[in-house]
Amino acid sequence: MTYQSVTKLKLIGNGPSRDLYRHIGTQYHDGAVCMCNYPDLPNPPFWRDYVSIVDRRCMDYLNQHKIELLTTIWTTPELTALADKWGWHTPVLPVYKTKLMNSAATAAYYATTLYDTIEIWGCDSLWSTITESKVDKYIQRHQRPNNLHTRWRDNWQTVWKTGKKFIIYCPEGTETIDYGATVEWRTVKR
Repeated sequence: MTYQSVTKLKLIGNGPSRDLYRHIGTQYHDGAVCMCNYPDLPNPPFWRDYVSIVDRRCMDYLNQHKIELLTTIWTTPELTALADKWGWHTPVLPVYKTKLMNSAATAAYYATTLYDTIEIWGCDSLWSTITESKVDKYIQRHQRPNNLHTRWRDNWQTVWKTGKKFIIYCPEGTETIDYGATVEWRTVKR
């Protein structure tokens, strides 16, 4: 299978529901996989084709701890220049012309230029007020504003407007939000 023949991307965010992917999503190898920020899931068995990074602090963490991701990084031109300066061996591609506030929304927006369907796992702020990240235990962040989930959702509107097909995976019992005809919800039992 070549990347050109793959029409689906599994985008794995870092919200608490990312664990649904650990239990369910890894059973289906029917698309490319992009994880966000520092993906602390072991590789293998959690294979990834790409890692999305838009936060300088994440790049600093990887560099300071000498962590080499064994996959291509999608990022901004500024962060690509930083990786070049540091002499990283990992492919770091400056594919993000538009940054949508977080790595998941930014990756989804870019992925719409490459894929027909984007599955979204671990993006809890799409249905709840939860903005915590599995990466927070590694990378210190400022206190997040109470309305951050709303601001993130506003940025996702740019993604939904591309007209591609999106499938959001959420825990069973989640109250879903109507994001339009191109966005489908699938619930998963924990």
